[in-house]
Amino acid sequence: MPARDYQSTAYVGGFESAPDFGTRVRAEARRRGLGQAAKVVFIGDGAAWIWELARVNFPAALRILDLYHALERFHQLCEGLYGADRPWAARMEQTWTALLKADQVAQLIAAAQRRLAQMGPQPDDTLEKQIACFEHHLDKVLYQTYRAQGLF
Repeated sequence: MPARDYQSTAYVGGFESAPDFGTRVRAEARRRGLGQAAKVVFIGDGAAWIWELARVNFPAALRILDLYHALERFHQLCEGLYGADRPWAARMEQTWTALLKADQVAQLIAAAQRRLAQMGPQPDDTLEKQIACFEHHLDKVLYQTYRAQGLF
């Protein structure tokens, strides 16, 4: 299990455009030895601007969707597909979380799509968008693989 060195943590924040923020993050990474790193990992939430920042400033980095953001989205998806505060929603959330952590996101997506189809037409595309988020980030949610590599 990886151990985090809390003394090595740095925070970068500000009120600026995403490209300017990316430049500042890259400068901090360089200051901290980016050029000598054997492996660079970029962890972010699902926001498109975050992944563009990573693509532009850290093109060779392994990109990981933050597990807690993924789990939050799964919670919302399960409630949408099975009903808020329903026992079946909680059970599916546990099942799908296990699939997520075992690099089996494709099976999870297929199950969510089947359930959505069973529900019939929806008043909006919220659930479709939540499922599409995982389809879009398939390469960033291989949590079992990341853990096997000693990553957070």
